[in-house]
Amino acid sequence: LIGEYERQRLLGYPIRVVLLKSRQWGGSTATEEYMLWLQTWHYINWHSAIISMVSDQSANIRNMLVRSINNLPPYHPHISIRSFEGKMNIKVIPERGSYIVITSAEKPDNLRSFDLSMVHMSEVGLWKDTPAKSGDDIAQAIYATVPDSPGTFICMESTAKGVGNFFHNQYLCATENKANGLGGLQPVFVPWFRSS
Repeated sequence: LIGEYERQRLLGYPIRVVLLKSRQWGGSTATEEYMLWLQTWHYINWHSAIISMVSDQSANIRNMLVRSINNLPPYHPHISIRSFEGKMNIKVIPERGSYIVITSAEKPDNLRSFDLSMVHMSEVGLWKDTPAKSGDDIAQAIYATVPDSPGTFICMESTAKGVGNFFHNQYLCATENKANGLGGLQPVFVPWFRSS
């Protein structure tokens, strides 16, 4: 997974990955650590978002990141993380000017005012439709918020959940891109027997 992120970054591409994974493999943690590495070592004012079906899932993913920041080794440049203006859904790394926003697929409008460079969409295959929009519409709208520039980052990850949904179609598109040597979305597959 990290190898695919780095391959695209080193080629100067926008980083775009669809991760089909087994449960509890660690893909969300690895993705967040990679995003933090970009924010800490490579870019300033490089805002990120974590989106899952419900906000509690997004908060859990971000809490892994907070623990990492609070336990960095001594040789790492000093960074800290704190709430932005008392808002629970927004944290800031003040030394880098980078925001980490969490929201849910049920309330994606929380992202409207942000200039996002990185988005981690978690368990996209499980996103449900809302009265106003389908889960597919929400994922597509979020995807469109990130510019198509080198170093920008989008990871859509999920365990498998049916066929014909947005996540399944994106994974098929990514595998076709890879098979034909095209850029854009690239697939990473982690089967259950590789998760232990």
